[in-house]
Amino acid sequence: MRFPEDLESLRHYPQLTLFGLSDFGRVFYQFSQDFLQDLRHDTIVLILGDARNNAFDPQAWALAEVRQRCRRIIWLNPEPRREWNTGDSIIASYAPACDQVLECWTFEHLAQAADVLLQA
Repeated sequence: MRFPEDLESLRHYPQLTLFGLSDFGRVFYQFSQDFLQDLRHDTIVLILGDARNNAFDPQAWALAEVRQRCRRIIWLNPEPRREWNTGDSIIASYAPACDQVLECWTFEHLAQAADVLLQA
């Protein structure tokens, strides 16, 4: 299947909103409810996202709860660092629960993030 056809097939999932607003707090809350018991001290949680929460409750406590049960949390942010904590970006709310928050919007950044993950 070609890439555009794959994207088109996603539109048929009723639970998926392609134009919805990010709500990281809800995701972290739901993750902690559904998977906290599955986390072990050798688990590394990798988050890919811009931390733009659209004025929803950050629920940073839920991410901190996840951090207590895993080895590390590494957040890859696809926005330039200069845009962090501007507008609806709340990466500063989540950073205390993360072992590393990395800028990841170029191939060079991605290579550096891969090195971090391999060292983890």
